[in-house]
Amino acid sequence: GLSLGIADAVELQFTFTLTEGEHEKYTVKVTCAGVDYTYSSDSFQYAYAKYPDRATVICGDLAAKQMRDEVTVVLLKDGVQVSQTYTTSIESAAKVMGTNTANKNYALARAMMTYGDSAKVCFG
Repeated sequence: GLSLGIADAVELQFTFTLTEGEHEKYTVKVTCAGVDYTYSSDSFQYAYAKYPDRATVICGDLAAKQMRDEVTVVLLKDGVQVSQTYTTSIESAAKVMGTNTANKNYALARAMMTYGDSAKVCFG
């Protein structure tokens, strides 16, 4: 699944279910604007006590100007793709949280996208 982390940085968070006892065989490849970011199993986070084989990968490598850029994510095991290619963007995640005006993050999501558009104008 996909979620968006907002604090002092914007992060895309992807959660996968791994094979029990084989976590070290997995990597996640995130591609944005032609640049690959690879996350090995030692960077995975496990926050689900009830589901110990559910791992989250946090991608905090994207710049503000890339908020509308397409991001692809794949799960690899021993270097072989074992998941479908997941395509999203920070904009897509922000839209989910930014469509509910009762959500306290609504204004933040809208401001964040405005900031990203301004960054793209200034920094290409």
